Amino acid sequence: MTRENYILNNSNFPTIVMNSKELLKNLKEKARDYPVSDLIKVKYYFDREMKIVLKKYRENFVYSYFGLFYETLMEIKNKSESEIPTFDLDEVEIQKLNERIDFVSLELKTEKGREEIITLEKIVYPYLVFISKKPLHHLSLRFPGGNTIIEKKGIYFCPIRDAQENDLGICEFCCCKDYNEL
Repeated sequence: MTRENYILNNSNFPTIVMNSKELLKNLKEKARDYPVSDLIKVKYYFDREMKIVLKKYRENFVYSYFGLFYETLMEIKNKSESEIPTFDLDEVEIQKLNERIDFVSLELKTEKGREEIITLEKIVYPYLVFISKKPLHHLSLRFPGGNTIIEKKGIYFCPIRDAQENDLGICEFCCCKDYNEL
């Protein structure tokens, strides 16, 4: 990112602006450097943690959570900067997302496999939020009640969107609208 990307926001404090291609380039480098051994640790973490989930939901949960990370990581690695439009991004918003990931994960960092997930989230979530504008949950995830994210005309709807507005999640960054807006 160049220093020429500074602009002043409404409160006269400098806001750093990065464009979409710069962010993708940065995420591609991080994705390329993310070790396969860490992906294995993430998969193991999800397998272990989902043992508390009822058996009939367990496979869907593991596939949905790990699948989102794996599929998005591969998408980032294979995406060319020429495939995305150029648009400005507020780097403060990217930092807010990363800080929220750190905050949510604060107590979990000591768990085996969790540090690798945090690193992966800081690659995958900015891509989903700021570049591809896709949901932060896999479309196959079955939420309580059996509902899934629905896509209609390029707009995503989540069955728990409005119920999850709190400091313990990252839903506020998600592109999904609530089911009640269908």
